[in-house]
Amino acid sequence: MNSKDNMPDHASTDSAAARRAMVLSQLRPQRVTNAAVLAAMSEVPREQYLPEKFAAVAYGDRPLRLDDGAPVLAPAELGQLLTQLAPTAGQHALVVGRGGDYSAAILRHIGLVVDQAHNADDVLTGSFDLILIEGAVEHLATALARRLAPGGRVGSAIVEDGVTRLAIGRGGSKSISFSSFAEAQVPLLASFSQAPAFTF
Repeated sequence: MNSKDNMPDHASTDSAAARRAMVLSQLRPQRVTNAAVLAAMSEVPREQYLPEKFAAVAYGDRPLRLDDGAPVLAPAELGQLLTQLAPTAGQHALVVGRGGDYSAAILRHIGLVVDQAHNADDVLTGSFDLILIEGAVEHLATALARRLAPGGRVGSAIVEDGVTRLAIGRGGSKSISFSSFAEAQVPLLASFSQAPAFTF
């Protein structure tokens, strides 16, 4: 039996209270308005998708880094991206990045079919309505762009002139147009700091 199954009831209560506080103090003030996203983030226990050492800060308002340096989006930044991506049950989504387990869990809770990849080179097949990149990028790899379905959306933080902004890309494999909407403190995803394919 998983050790999480043996957690006392008060731990579950504390987690639920922390999620409610996150929604009220972080998500709603940061224009996270999508009802499905808010419902999922109020119900999915984030601490179960992070290393145990992050349990005490699972609902904090800052990004985290795994031991290998992989970034994990802060809850408000994830909520903002998902609000703009407008995920819908039945769509096929891809979450890219080693820190994307919680993001993938949120999308599955909403009802999407979700694949995960550690980096763009892992994505060899498939066509996705929605791609979420767990970290900031300087360039969008061609291998990843080719996996976006016509009319699909990409959500990420992009680095432009030294400034990191949350952004949504729309289009397909031959043409993706990005629009940024908020500055952010998102760590760079190392595998997306190479030679450009799609620039912003």
